[in-house]
Amino acid sequence: IARWTDENFHFEAKENKQDGIMFGEASDPTHISYPSLPDALAAYGITEQVVPAWIPEGFKLDSNGATATIYDDAITFRAFYEGDSGGIRIEIEQKEDLSTVNSLSIEKDASELHTVDAGGNVHYLFQNNDSRVCAWVNGHLVCMIAGEISESQITKMLESIYQGSQT
Repeated sequence: IARWTDENFHFEAKENKQDGIMFGEASDPTHISYPSLPDALAAYGITEQVVPAWIPEGFKLDSNGATATIYDDAITFRAFYEGDSGGIRIEIEQKEDLSTVNSLSIEKDASELHTVDAGGNVHYLFQNNDSRVCAWVNGHLVCMIAGEISESQITKMLESIYQGSQT
C-alpha cells in the first residue's frame, strides 16, 4: 500500500513472506558490477518486466554499468544514466520479506501525485524538486525511476517496460 505526504512517499508493509529467494549472508553489503541492468537481474533469476526498453535520447549508461548490492534481507540493483541535462537512476530492490517494504522512503515535494496502471501494477508518479519519480511494486520487487527528465519522458520509459523485451 502506498502512502504519501507533501514531503514523503513510501510503501506500507503488507504481510506477504516470499519463499525461495536467495539473499546474501554478509552483514556488510557486497557490491557486484554488471554490464547492464538486465544482466544484473538475470544473474539472480529475476524475470519480471521492470527495466525500461527506452531511455531518453542523450542519456547513456555510466561507465560503471549496473550494480547489485547484496544486503542481509534484500538485493538492490542500480543503474545510472548520464546526460547533458542531468541523470536518470533506475533502482530495483528485491525484498526477502515484503513486510519490510516500508523501509523505502522517497522525498517528494508538495506537487500532485498521480497514478498510472500498467502491466498489472499501479505506478506512482510525483516530483521531488527538479527530479521526476516513478515508484511501484511488482511482486517482491520495489522499483523506482528518478531523474531530471520530463513527465512525458518518464511516462514513455514506464510504458516501454511492458512493450516487449528488455534491452
